[in-house]
Amino acid sequence: MKVNVFLASVASALISVSPAAFAAAQPVTLNFQATVNGKAFDCQQDYTNIGTQKSTVQVQDFRLYVSGLRLVNEQGAEVPLTLDQNPFQYQNVALLDFENATGMPQGYFIHLGSTECLGSAKGSTPERATEAPLQCERPNRPTITLDGFAPEQSQLPIRLDLGRLLSTSNVNQNQPQTAAGCMAGKDDTDCAALFEQLGLGQGPQQFFFWETEVTP
Repeated sequence: MKVNVFLASVASALISVSPAAFAAAQPVTLNFQATVNGKAFDCQQDYTNIGTQKSTVQVQDFRLYVSGLRLVNEQGAEVPLTLDQNPFQYQNVALLDFENATGMPQGYFIHLGSTECLGSAKGSTPERATEAPLQCERPNRPTITLDGFAPEQSQLPIRLDLGRLLSTSNVNQNQPQTAAGCMAGKDDTDCAALFEQLGLGQGPQQFFFWETEVTP
């Protein structure tokens, strides 16, 4: 089974900091690392025990946007991060691209985007990701909150674990007469479990989290 992940929606991120953190302006590096059930992500690797059917998958594409990154102090005040501008970062949007462009996308797709929109922007560049639609019935843009950050911990990765994202999904089946996997359609039952894991349902998100080390 081939799995392709492209979260076109921009996830807003709030990162709580320790009391003494950032008394003055200073550079911050946030490291994001893709994993699958705790294992470092590799496009050429087969991963077992994925989803409800304990499937074996190979991930051919893994990309997403994050935006609106800000730190939150113990008083609850938010401090926006100013991104360096480069081909992967534009204004307040960053593209996280974990794939190596060696595979031809096929199989099970996860493409989270805003749907039922008026005047929606097209394309998949950080510049166009900042062009918000005029109105969307389903924005599909979760806010991710992570606690416990301190400057001395900035080298620790924020992990995005595909095994967690797919843990309640059956990647071996697909709702009849719909696109393979989840393309963010409101009537696509294959999306319901994924939305829950991303924090777009009733419970907290299960996809992003802090971790001190990654199993090789």
